[in-house]
Parts: sequence; C-alpha cells; structure tokens
Amino acid sequence: MRRRLHGKAPTVVGLDLSLTGTAACALPIGWDHDMYRARTMKAGYMLPNDSTPEAYVQRLVSIVDAVVEFCQRRKAKYVFVEGYAFSAMLSRAHSLGELGGVVKKDVYIRLQKVVTPIVVSRARKILLQKLPRADSKKFTIKNVKRLEGPSWGWSEDECDSFVIANAGLMMTGGVAMTFPGEW
Repeated sequence: MRRRLHGKAPTVVGLDLSLTGTAACALPIGWDHDMYRARTMKAGYMLPNDSTPEAYVQRLVSIVDAVVEFCQRRKAKYVFVEGYAFSAMLSRAHSLGELGGVVKKDVYIRLQKVVTPIVVSRARKILLQKLPRADSKKFTIKNVKRLEGPSWGWSEDECDSFVIANAGLMMTGGVAMTFPGEW
C-alpha cells in the first residue's frame, strides 16, 4: 500500500508516451529522493489490427485525458516528455507524433503548461552519471526497479517516465537523483 503525501506540493512530471503504454511520473519540487513520494500512472492499450478509426481516436482521447488528469491531480508545475526515437519505431512514427502533439496541445490549453522534450540519453546520463552505452536502458531500469522495490512493480514505461521526471527536476533547479559509480 502506498503512503499518501501530506500536502500537495507542486511537481515535475515526466512522460513516456506510447499508444499501448503511456506512463507518467510526478516528483515533488524539492524532492528528497524518497521513492515513496514518487507517483506514477499508466494509460493506453493494444487495439486489434482491424479496429475502426473511431477506436483509434477513442484510445488517443483516453490517453490524453489520463495524462492531463494526472498532471492536474499532481499539481504539475513543469511537464517533460521523452524525445522520440523515430529510427527505432519508424513504422509508427506518425501515430506517436500525433499522440505527442495532442498531449502537448491539451496540457497547454487545459493546464497552461508547456510540455518540454528531453533527449532520453541525456536523462539517463543525469541518472547514471556516465555517457550512456547502447544497453544503458536495461541498466537504468534495473537501478530504478532496485530503488522502488518489488512491491510497487513499476513497468519499464513507468521507470522511463521516472528517468525523464528526474532529469526535468534538475533542469528546473532541483537536485536530481544519481547512481554514481558502477552500474
């Protein structure tokens, strides 16, 4: 069972956008690196290949609504999003770009917050204190999972959103968590 936060401090929110597994992580401004104060959410789902265009729009709307509601509930002061790796998912780049555009628009219109992209390799470098290797995602997720504990069961998407929120915290003047040394 997760502990409730006392008081609702403004937060930095990190987003990892995906049509099947969008995740968000909120870290309080002035975060003391207590992982019990990190909050996450997931949205999105798979659709059958023969889905109607309306089903695709409904999924997009549900993801955007979940992200905006999470940012609002967690009193987001800053919102950051993982930059797209189009080379890895070229076949779905247009759908991911569409999701990102709608999220940015709705967060701005409904919450008056600008969503700022962060290059994921930079975010991992902040956390790991090293230039990322090709397999740095695996090590980043392993370290985040070690911190958050087995009972929480964060997904890889939630771990990625944490990495983005952590980097966003540093970019807004806060103290980011780091894993110095071997990883």
